[in-house]
This record gives sequence, C-alpha cells and structure tokens, in this order.
Amino acid sequence: MNPVRSENVVKRRIAGEVLLIPVSGRLADLEKIYVLDGAAEFVWDRLDGRPLEEIAEEMVRQYDVGREEASRDAADFIASLKKYGLVRELDKGAEKRQSEGG
Repeated sequence: MNPVRSENVVKRRIAGEVLLIPVSGRLADLEKIYVLDGAAEFVWDRLDGRPLEEIAEEMVRQYDVGREEASRDAADFIASLKKYGLVRELDKGAEKRQSEGG
C-alpha cells in the first residue's frame, strides 16, 4: 500500500488545531472539515506515496508504540481517509511512465 494525499485537500493550522479542508475549484467545503491529532498529522504528512510499512516504522521511532500497533493504527487511519476521498493509492505504473518521460 502506497497511499498519497488527494490534491483536493489542504492542511491548515488554525487556533492550535490541525485541519484538513477539502477544496473544489477555488471553494472549500466547510461542512467537511477534519481535525487531526498529533499522530494523525504525523501520518498525513507522510502520505506522499511511501509504503505503509515505512510510515509505520517512522511511527515506532517517533511514538512509544510497537510495530504491529503502529502498522494497524496507520492502516486504519488511511482507510478512513480513503473512505472520505482524502487519500488515494499511488499509481505506480503512471509514476514509472512519468519518470521514463512518457
């Protein structure tokens, strides 16, 4: 699993809270704002196409959790983000074609 953030979502820090705001065109959908806690923000910031296993390893180093718990928590969080269209799977074929210039 190589999750990547949707291009239609922005992260903002407002009044000490971290918010994910879906954007369509030039407008934000203010009825669908998501609040992230520290661990959720940590995972969100790493959703750039790197493998879930790598994200979980970074969580183990950052937080006092075991590998299995970190992997399960990250996978659950990513699944919920996918459900709301905030994350998609990286299309490795498209990425490879792009890097090859075609």
